[in-house]
Amino acid sequence: MGIILSKKSRAKSKATEQKFDEEIVQLIQDAKVLKILPTDYWSPVALEYMIDLLDKGRATAWAQCADKYEEQVHRWALETNTAEAARYAESASQAATWAALGAWLR
Repeated sequence: MGIILSKKSRAKSKATEQKFDEEIVQLIQDAKVLKILPTDYWSPVALEYMIDLLDKGRATAWAQCADKYEEQVHRWALETNTAEAARYAESASQAATWAALGAWLR
């Protein structure tokens, strides 16, 4: 019984060691990517977006990824500004409605 457990234990240890080795290889690859990218692109959102571009074939080089990411950031900013402007217009409209109601009640 002791021998069987030790074989299982060794197999489990070997699997854990292999997984650990794979994680180290991934970390080294990630570090190489980070080395060639400016720190502005080290955020998880930026890296995920750029890796997705490469995986889907929408970009073939990191420079293209950076350009496309900058364009996307610009679009996100425009969407945010548009949404904020719409909220402001809605609140201004509500304020005008309340002001008109207040004037009517006097």
